[in-house]
Amino acid sequence: MEFPKALYKAPGPHEIHGHLLDYATAADAGDLAAAKAAGWHESTTAAVFAYEEERAAAQAKRVEEANARANALAAAQAEKQKKV
Repeated sequence: MEFPKALYKAPGPHEIHGHLLDYATAADAGDLAAAKAAGWHESTTAAVFAYEEERAAAQAKRVEEANARANALAAAQAEKQKKV
């Protein structure tokens, strides 16, 4: 593996290959390991893919939470109707 090595993270302020990314360099294997642990990637494609997966997971969580709130509200309304 050659160093310094370019690393990428999405989103960022720079347009690279049609995506907004940030970039940095790893001077050695220790820098590379630390950067990867902090969410940096060795390719623009990997950086974009990871970001899109994070966004999709966050959206799924929001939908799940909204569904739970709606179900709780429906259950509370059904319980209220039983008491009437």
